[in-house]
Amino acid sequence: MNDSDLQAFLRLNEEYVIINIPNIFISVFYFLLGVSGNSCVLLVYCLCVKRRHNRYYIPFLALVDLLSCLMNSSWEIMFDMQPLTYNDNLGCKWIRFLGNALVILSGLLLVVIALQRFMLVCRPLRHPSSVKTKKIILLSIFIFVICVSSPKFVFTGITKIKTRDPTINGTVCGILDEFSKSTSLLVYDAILRIIGGVCYVTLIILYIFIVRAIYIRNRKLSESHGKTNRILRESSNTHSDVKPARSTPRSSENQSQPREQRDSDTSNNIKIRNTLATHRFSIMFFIITLILLITIAPRLAIESLEAEDKNFAANFTDTGIVLKGFFENLYILNGVINPMIYGYFDREFRIVLKRKVCGL
Repeated sequence: MNDSDLQAFLRLNEEYVIINIPNIFISVFYFLLGVSGNSCVLLVYCLCVKRRHNRYYIPFLALVDLLSCLMNSSWEIMFDMQPLTYNDNLGCKWIRFLGNALVILSGLLLVVIALQRFMLVCRPLRHPSSVKTKKIILLSIFIFVICVSSPKFVFTGITKIKTRDPTINGTVCGILDEFSKSTSLLVYDAILRIIGGVCYVTLIILYIFIVRAIYIRNRKLSESHGKTNRILRESSNTHSDVKPARSTPRSSENQSQPREQRDSDTSNNIKIRNTLATHRFSIMFFIITLILLITIAPRLAIESLEAEDKNFAANFTDTGIVLKGFFENLYILNGVINPMIYGYFDREFRIVLKRKVCGL
């Protein structure tokens, strides 16, 4: 490459860096909030909050979110700062392997959590799984994720891509030329999509049953509350129809009727609040799962396009490049939002966090 070609290459690389500035700032935002938020989650749930069965998997999910925000955000910043000049082949393989593993691990943990919530809500008479069983499940998931993600070492590495200038090619971390559009890569991509699809369908079905069970339980409780109030009102009306022989203050029996109704209202309201509190973790994990499904979908779509044509984004406009980078990294947002969801739904988490971190 002569001096004029080198200067043209460097100018184009700098142009891409400038285009990527919005995504660099977004990645820094993901890094700062995700690392700080999930560090607080680990601090509270591992050291301060009792590890009950309904919170058992939260520290593991928080650890995955922490690693995702820490590693993936850093890698994306590095790629955006070297859009055409990245050349660490071994580092590229590890980045693609770990990035893929963290995404799959997060999804499978949410499937396990959904199964746990299903058993607690829809099969409450069954005994919860033991700690030993949960450890075996976690180990099995870890081994499965390693096996599924290991082909990334084969298919990815430093590769050349086309740019908006037909005379200039860049080097990036992506799919190797010998595997581009190959049958083996398409089969592997199909396997990943099948795993993702199975997780999607499983999560949707489980939470349909969970939400349905919570709705039916709360409706029955409300109906019972209404029936009790009707009985008390009828009883109160019966007593009020009986006229006293003398004009005297109310008898103690008549005074007790309003109090009984108030006590019934209070008792039923407490039951309803307790029922909602019992299911708040199910609602919390449902929201976490929904956010993951929304944020990971664009990444899966972009990876499928790259498997068919690694140069599909070569002629994108500036806006197209920014949007591609934004949606490609949107999955990291899931790890950023999760600590906020824990804080909203888990009152004990909020209290301990204020006491330990804020000194309140």
